[in-house]
Amino acid sequence: IDTLVQLTDQQTNDFVVLVQQRFPAMYVDEQMIRETVTRGGEFNIIDPLSGVKIDFWVAGDSELSRLQLNRRVAQKVGGVDVYFLSPEDLILSKLMWFKKSRSSRHIEDVESILSISGDHLDQNYIARWANQLGIVPLWQRVNQTEKNVSTTIDSFSYSYAILSEQGLGPSMEDRHVALDELASKGWLYC
Repeated sequence: IDTLVQLTDQQTNDFVVLVQQRFPAMYVDEQMIRETVTRGGEFNIIDPLSGVKIDFWVAGDSELSRLQLNRRVAQKVGGVDVYFLSPEDLILSKLMWFKKSRSSRHIEDVESILSISGDHLDQNYIARWANQLGIVPLWQRVNQTEKNVSTTIDSFSYSYAILSEQGLGPSMEDRHVALDELASKGWLYC
């Protein structure tokens, strides 16, 4: 679950206390939250019983962050309005995090959003912000691939293909050799 928060360092303690009071089983790392509020990015809280993880994206003070807060989507959770990033803003955030971290998890999340909300997305909004954020080629690749391949796409292979094309990962040939080796050991099933 991805959600957007607007927290200051002074509010961090109150946030932690509130989460611990309302959800005593949740794992909350106050130091991680403080660091994230200071540097930006995301932190999470985890329910060890169910495995549910909630990612909290800390809103900055940029124009995009202000728009994300204005475009947030309210959903009832336990009778309370909880605000989530719009699908478009979540896509942009995930692409930016992929650009920074190269974690395939972000591409997989974008693929999931596209498969669920693809026909209802504001493509012009995403294209405009992808241009301003310098992620147009990445957005075009993910968006076009989602339109052209079945939902059984191997996200692992796809993420490596993107890295390879950008000169940041193994070549397609090396990737195929590695996948073949994993399959031969019985660790990978295609």
